[in-house]
Amino acid sequence: IETKHKTVREGKGLSLSCVTTGKPKPRIRWKKNGKTIIPDNRIRTRVTDTGSKLRIRNATIQDSGMYHCVAKLRNHHSTSEKGIVHVIGGAVFYGIL
Repeated sequence: IETKHKTVREGKGLSLSCVTTGKPKPRIRWKKNGKTIIPDNRIRTRVTDTGSKLRIRNATIQDSGMYHCVAKLRNHHSTSEKGIVHVIGGAVFYGIL
């Protein structure tokens, strides 16, 4: 993972990149806290020329955690370094006028 620590405000988007090499291109799975991430309408993965990208729209506190990718090429597995994502609350206090 290119970025080891990432902080994002709740409700904002975030993306993580995983760089891989190999021919043919390896199959890549993303994991959060050791569990495989299942893409949905808010969380997407895509293959890039250099590996894979994970994008999360409207980040929530529950998206905080340790992320990494696993590349599989034939019978070989390779695991990336882990990256930590912190999602911080977006509450704003305006005070009393």
